[in-house]
Amino acid sequence: MAAAALSAILAWLLAGCSTSVDYVGTASQGVFFKVPNTWDVFDGATLKRLGLAVAATANAQAAASGTSYPVYVTMAVAGRGVIVKGSPNFFGPQPWALANVVSFGASDQVGMSLVGLNDLLFPIDQWQQDGLSVRQIGNTMLIVRGALRGSRVTFEAQTPSGTLGFEQVALINSPTNKAWDLAVGCSLACFQAHRRVLDGIVKSFTVTARGT
Repeated sequence: MAAAALSAILAWLLAGCSTSVDYVGTASQGVFFKVPNTWDVFDGATLKRLGLAVAATANAQAAASGTSYPVYVTMAVAGRGVIVKGSPNFFGPQPWALANVVSFGASDQVGMSLVGLNDLLFPIDQWQQDGLSVRQIGNTMLIVRGALRGSRVTFEAQTPSGTLGFEQVALINSPTNKAWDLAVGCSLACFQAHRRVLDGIVKSFTVTARGT
């Protein structure tokens, strides 16, 4: 009886210590955000298989040639159905969160602006030039966190791959040679249905780098 009572107490304590969210990110790049603990977080091998992350040698070559490259990439999804035929389906009915840290090459560094941050994950400017229907929802929220500056913006897009609703927050340091960004979204209907959860993920986005 005593053992059963102890087990019950331990189970209650563990339940009390449980959390409904998981932290995603890396201390080495100073970026974190929270997702529901029911979501899956892809490991490095999966990210490379999906074409979202590249080998360290490729990054080294990009750095040597002065071109931009992703320093860090991570993705969390509400269900593995986000992967379709070996590729991430950003336009599907399941929400996702994708974050990366980018090191800018010399040419990109010179031309980088807050508006340019919108294209870090999706080619918004190119879509618009191609005549696709891309609409910004609401106003752009400008962000200043110490030496970091950036924006938070929401888009709806009609593309050949399907409809897309997504919200993105991005920050850049004062030398304009590094940026941290997070986008959350899915199909337009999915985005609207899960807006509250996705908004909470964006609000949790934290960059601990000093930005100077």
